[in-house]
Parts: sequence; C-alpha cells; structure tokens
Amino acid sequence: RYPEGKQFGIFRDTDDILPTEEWKGRLEELIAEADTIVFLLSPHSATSEICGWEVEYATSLNKRIAPIVIDDVDTADIPPLLARLNFIFCTPRDPFENAVATLVSALGTDIEWIREHTRLAGLARRWQAASHPTRLKLRGQDIVDSELWRDTRPSDAPAVTALQAKFITDSRQAAAHRQRYWVFGSLGVA
Repeated sequence: RYPEGKQFGIFRDTDDILPTEEWKGRLEELIAEADTIVFLLSPHSATSEICGWEVEYATSLNKRIAPIVIDDVDTADIPPLLARLNFIFCTPRDPFENAVATLVSALGTDIEWIREHTRLAGLARRWQAASHPTRLKLRGQDIVDSELWRDTRPSDAPAVTALQAKFITDSRQAAAHRQRYWVFGSLGVA
C-alpha cells in the first residue's frame, strides 16, 4: 500500500514492449520517460549485457536509479554504475514491507524537481534531434521557471545534464535576441 496521496505509474519492459516491436528503441523511450529507474539486482541482472546497457543509458540521462537487491550478488559482478549507489534490500531475509517503505520514501523525494528534470530532458532531446531550431526553445515564463529549477537542484537529485543546461541557456539567449530585435524595430518605426 502506498502512503496517503502517493501514486506511482509503472513501466515494465515485459508489459510495455509489444511483441514484434523494436525493443531497444522502445526501451530507450521508457527509460527517457521515467522519473526513476528501479533496478532489480540479482546474479543474472548483474551480469546481463542488456541490463548493463540499461544502467549506462539511464545514467547518461542522469536518471535516478533505485537498485533493489532481490538475491545475493557477488560484489565483483555488480556494475560500477550501480555499485556506487546505496541499495534497498529485498531478499528473502529482508522484510518485504521495509523494502517497499524505503522505495516509496525514495521515490517521494522531491518528485516535482525530478519530474521537471524528465520534462526538460525530453524537450532538450527533441530540440537537439531537430538540429536546435529556435521554434523549439523555451519562451517567456518557462525560461524563468527552468532557470529557477536549474539553480535550486536538491542535493539528492540527479545532476542537470549538459544538454539541459545548453537548452536553457540557448533559450535565454534567443529570448534576449528577440527582445533586442523588438526594441530596435520599435525605435526604427518611431
């Protein structure tokens, strides 16, 4: 059971990738759309090439990863990107309720900041994929809000990516350029 008012949407690769669908591209989409990646750590997942790629891709997007140990794993087999994180334990020796409570607490940590991270990452990737058109840059209050978001990063939140930072900075510069153009245009008319 979730605490009062808490709701989490869950994507699972086994449920959200359809038969015959190009799985790697869809998995990239699911990871990019997620606020947090819950990684179930077992001897199999620790040595899986695909699971290793998932962790690398999520890390490249500065996604928060919540590693949950579900079976004893040789520490030498744990991918370095996971080994640096604090684990949640949910082996047969650990009370399931404690693991769930710890995960829910972690997921609830400044989730609004995390969701904005996800939203801006998606907008920035779209802008980059389209070769940086001005029409896809932030405008008006969205620039101010994104700058405030960038400057108030909680200590336990994922880092602002280089792409997000460039997207915000370029959006501010485009707005300043538009403003100068309007001012000089108005002066020319006057």
